Formats: sequence, C-alpha cells, structure tokens
Amino acid sequence: MSQRSLAMLALAAIIVVATAHAFYVYPSLPDTMASHFDLSGTADGFQEKSKFMVFYALIMVMMVGTFVGIAYVIPNAPESMINIPHKDYYLAPERREATLDRLISELLWMGNATVLFIFWMMSQAFQANMTEGAPTLGLSASLSTVAYLVLILGWCVRLAFLYPKPQTA
Repeated sequence: MSQRSLAMLALAAIIVVATAHAFYVYPSLPDTMASHFDLSGTADGFQEKSKFMVFYALIMVMMVGTFVGIAYVIPNAPESMINIPHKDYYLAPERREATLDRLISELLWMGNATVLFIFWMMSQAFQANMTEGAPTLGLSASLSTVAYLVLILGWCVRLAFLYPKPQTA
C-alpha cells in the first residue's frame, strides 16, 4: 500500500472515530456549552450545543476538504504553483511523479495530524462541559497545542530536507 493510500485510510479512520464520538457524547452535553476558553483554560464563550456541533462539523469538513482538495489539485498544478527547493530538478519529467507522490503523502499526513488535533481539542472541550462546576480545560489541552506546534515546525524542517540540492557531476 502506498503512503498516499495509507494516509487517506488513516484520515478516513480519524473522521469515522471523531463522528462516532460526537454522536456518542452529544446526549451527555449541556444545552449551553463552553465553546471558547482563554489561555488559562477558563471558559469565556458559550453557545448552544447544536451550534457548537455544527461548528465542529464545519471545521472538520473544511480541514479535510482543504488537505484532500490540495492533494488532488497538486498533480495538475503548474510548476509555478509548487514551491519546493530545487524545483527544476525535482519536477523534471523523470522525477515529477515520484516527487509529487512524496509531497502529497507528506501533505496528507500533516492533514491527519491537524484533523486529529482538532478532534482531540474538541474532545477536551466536551469533557470540560460534562464535568461539575465551571468548564475549564486542563493541562493536557495546553500540552497538546504545544506538541502540535512543535510537530508543524518539525514537519516544515523535514520538508526542507526532503529536497536537498542535487549532486552535480
């Protein structure tokens, strides 16, 4: 199985789990939910749970649509729209397909990480809303955000090294 197929399968699995989880917790959520939290994790915005869930669904659809959409557009995109180091070498006809396959796979895995991060943060919001007292996010939400940002930074650095300067003879 190719990396691209594996990434798409993983994305589908995340979507199924996130959807099932949302349907599972929905009856347990309060009618008015904390929907925004400040930097300390204290709720500072509220909305009806149905609106919260619609927002959640829209965010997930937009993220999945963005990453999958770009993955389908890249193979037909003009070279001027593809920004990788040493583009002339890596997009030469004999390397173009392998380069684009690798780039698309990387993009889809980042999409998986992004959708998984959104799912995790929404799960944290659900949990905060189902506990007694004022809804607050715990330390795990902050740590998850830092971990996701480090992942993005690492992924950007990795991408830069995936396309090194070609050796000249």
